[in-house]
Amino acid sequence: MKFLVFDRAMMIRFMITKHINRISDSEEIIAAENVNSVIEHVKEYYFDVLILDMDNLRGYFQLIKKIANERNPGITIILTTNFPNKKINQKFLKLGVEYCYDKVSDFEEFRQKIDDLIGTADLPGDIAFSTAG
Repeated sequence: MKFLVFDRAMMIRFMITKHINRISDSEEIIAAENVNSVIEHVKEYYFDVLILDMDNLRGYFQLIKKIANERNPGITIILTTNFPNKKINQKFLKLGVEYCYDKVSDFEEFRQKIDDLIGTADLPGDIAFSTAG
């Protein structure tokens, strides 16, 4: 699988990337630090999974989704946020996002979803990670 991981916070990008690499060394991961980089990458590459920082999409979600879906109509889109809001999450789900997670309270569920997507859930020695202090 090929992942694009976008989060403005370097620590979050690192934790997600480290987790994916730890559970499977055959996955390809591109980490993006800003929305412009995300747009460039989805134009250039095919991805199976987009993990996007919902709080920093700056209104470009529809464009990113359109380009990504043209390259892979079966792409999985996961959004993460520091500011969970059920109404906003519902809007994104209606726009084709499969999953929305709070970076703090839902991080274990988010980690489990990554495991499920890769097909390696509950591996021995699997790491847990959190953004909590």
